[in-house]
Amino acid sequence: MDEKYKFLRTNALIILAYLMIGACLIVTLRYSGIDDYAKSIVTLILGRFLGYIDQAYGFEFGTTRGSKEKDATISGLTDAVNQAPKPP
Repeated sequence: MDEKYKFLRTNALIILAYLMIGACLIVTLRYSGIDDYAKSIVTLILGRFLGYIDQAYGFEFGTTRGSKEKDATISGLTDAVNQAPKPP
């Protein structure tokens, strides 16, 4: 995979989440006269996208990426051992 596009999907998801959070906040602040049910829906959407950002940051900076890299290292070492010549 080209290094230029390596994290394109992750960056796009984070940007989309931030845009949705901004849109929800604008709707809530600009249309303060909307009924409580509409505010509840906007709050629900806001919480959902905040959760998406939390998961994205957790993957990028947490143990999940390290585990993925560790699995790739173990797989590479296993392949190297399997390709080694067998003793007679």
